[in-house]
Amino acid sequence: MSSGIIEYPYSSRLAPHIKNFVDSKRSSGFIYNTVARRLYAFDRWLREHPGFDTGELTKDIVSAWCVKRPTESFNSRNDRANSVRNLAADMIAMGHAAYVAPVFRWHPCNPPYVPGFDEFALFIRFVDNEYTEALLVTRRGRGQNSRKRLSSERLAIMLPVIFRMYFCTGMRVNEVTHLKVKNVNWDTGRILIDKAKNDKHRFVFIPQELLDLLKRCQEALHGTGMFSEWLFPSTVTPERHIRGATVTKRFRDAWLKCYPDSEDEGKRPRVRELRNTFVVHRIT
Repeated sequence: MSSGIIEYPYSSRLAPHIKNFVDSKRSSGFIYNTVARRLYAFDRWLREHPGFDTGELTKDIVSAWCVKRPTESFNSRNDRANSVRNLAADMIAMGHAAYVAPVFRWHPCNPPYVPGFDEFALFIRFVDNEYTEALLVTRRGRGQNSRKRLSSERLAIMLPVIFRMYFCTGMRVNEVTHLKVKNVNWDTGRILIDKAKNDKHRFVFIPQELLDLLKRCQEALHGTGMFSEWLFPSTVTPERHIRGATVTKRFRDAWLKCYPDSEDEGKRPRVRELRNTFVVHRIT
């Protein structure tokens, strides 16, 4: 398998169809982790609802899966539905009966917000101090679970560096989370982005200050017992990298804590928009 592919343990009665569909896409050269993860969520949902775990993809099952949840946006629901729609189309092509979900209308997203240097500098100072300290205090307060405390400590070590990486390099969300230690030239600060968009490779260079911060980050992770091939590993296992969804959620949480009124004022950037921010500041 290609580097970066994540295997999910499908176990519902539809698991053979899901696995065949994902494997066929990957055999064509696609990493396909995002759709594989969504289908794993669908697989778990089937097991949690035994009445739906029949080994078939009927209209009732698909309609129940496509109901919008209170905590998600319309477009997130559409992503879930689209993954199952693609699965249904593959099953039909293989000669199996399946219901193809309707195409839902996409809702326009808010325009990207580009924070200024001073605005982002204040945010980083907040993350370096109040936000990471709050993470550790929250876990200390929960007491007994040392695994959770370790997870929060590692998150507090990595987040300030990860957010700087986006702002200083313009890398995509998953390009940062998928970096390996071997991709970094620790003498020159040159970073190889392996298998980026359209399966391309490229190099980026980071300033010496950020390189030094990366070195301290690795030393601090080692101090918590985390030794991994990933530059930013999962907080609980060295075999996996930190998830882009985790970084996105934490960035949103930290920004709103630093700037509580930014949502209402239309001044809350999403982490992927730091790529836009990098470009804007480079050309102005």
